Amino acid sequence: SSELVKSMLTVILNGEVEDADLRRVLASARLTALLKPNGKIRPIAVGEVLRRLAGRVACYEHNTTIARVLSRAGQFGVGVKGGIAFAWHAINLHLDNLEARYMADAVAADVSPPIGVADPDAPGALKSDFKNAFGCGSRAKTHAQFAVRLPVLLRYYRFCYGHTSDMVVTH
Repeated sequence: SSELVKSMLTVILNGEVEDADLRRVLASARLTALLKPNGKIRPIAVGEVLRRLAGRVACYEHNTTIARVLSRAGQFGVGVKGGIAFAWHAINLHLDNLEARYMADAVAADVSPPIGVADPDAPGALKSDFKNAFGCGSRAKTHAQFAVRLPVLLRYYRFCYGHTSDMVVTH
């Protein structure tokens, strides 16, 4: 029933799962190995459904607080309607303005801007991802940030990350 699910989610969100074995199961994740085009393996971890649902409830209930905290750090993925689209359009507008200024400068100098030729002075953007961040974050630092900035979610954070979690490999 819906009351049972609500009760279970409340226990998870409050970090009140007393049974260590049940906590391990709820905090576990299925690990699937996907083969990348270069032949290397990309691990994909999918958390247990009740824990993920509890996380969605927490995000929904505390949307405004989470958005306020994350937007200060330039993160727009939670609590900002169309946040990622906003960031994408802001970058595109900036690049359009740079290109217009570049073209205006070329016209003012009575120089034809090179078309189809690489110009080291032409505006552009570079997106890079230097390494896989999985497992690189400090849980102690993250815990400290939750304690200061999102204390209402601290018990849930401790439930999810306060103990070692199991990864169950599927194939």
